[in-house]
Amino acid sequence: MRSSLAFGSALTVVLLVAGTACAHEFWIEPASFTPRAGDSVAVRLLVGGAGERDELPRRSDHLLRFEALGPGGVVPVVGRLGRAPAGLLQPALAGLWVVTYQGRHTFLELPAEKFESYLQEEALSRVIEDRVRRNESLSAGRESYARYAKSLVNVRGAESSGPQQFDREIGLPIELVPETDPRTWSDGDPFAVRLLYDGQPLADQQIKLIHLRDSGLRIVARTDADGRVELLFPQSGPWLAATVFMRRAPQEVEGDWESFWGSLTFELPAGAS
Repeated sequence: MRSSLAFGSALTVVLLVAGTACAHEFWIEPASFTPRAGDSVAVRLLVGGAGERDELPRRSDHLLRFEALGPGGVVPVVGRLGRAPAGLLQPALAGLWVVTYQGRHTFLELPAEKFESYLQEEALSRVIEDRVRRNESLSAGRESYARYAKSLVNVRGAESSGPQQFDREIGLPIELVPETDPRTWSDGDPFAVRLLYDGQPLADQQIKLIHLRDSGLRIVARTDADGRVELLFPQSGPWLAATVFMRRAPQEVEGDWESFWGSLTFELPAGAS
């Protein structure tokens, strides 16, 4: 019997934490992770965490890409500007659909204390060390961030002949890719996620996994040399995987730092064993 939360060749240090999730996560949450073909599914953009969340309206100044890839090919996630929910999906074919959001860069300046706290929370130790070397620890954090989110929606209905790739890579600058099919997961099974930056595995990066219906349940893990975490989930239901990668901003990006916020939502089925 498996009793730990992490195991195997990709052993990852994992911590189960009681408490609410961070106030700055960003994710896609469909009204249903398992709609029927032809249903209209509200697609919400949320910030916050389990237990504390705010819904964002659709904004053209933030939005570069909002679409779903599935058995019917690529279809836009439509919506009205300034309104929530930000999107509406109506998949005609059954099968696995990957809803994808890509945002534009947004500039933010935080006082030094708040910026350092944010870096600590996201375990961005390399950034903290770089600021120390440059005598910047007491300087404000000037950052341009962009958000990249995915959600796996399993559309029920007649069997589809289209692609069913749960692990497909969408090509986002930062991307969380499941290596386990959530549709066939059972209690006690491992679940693996791979993190890519610019299409390559990103090692030694913190990933938070947060249960979207249980405000006291989250897992914190770090990727191995192949950009993977492999763990056991203590509970079924909807989950959010989230990460933040930060680098020195290139010349064309405003501020001193450029950050990439990646997230993935999916649902693990209940009652399987």
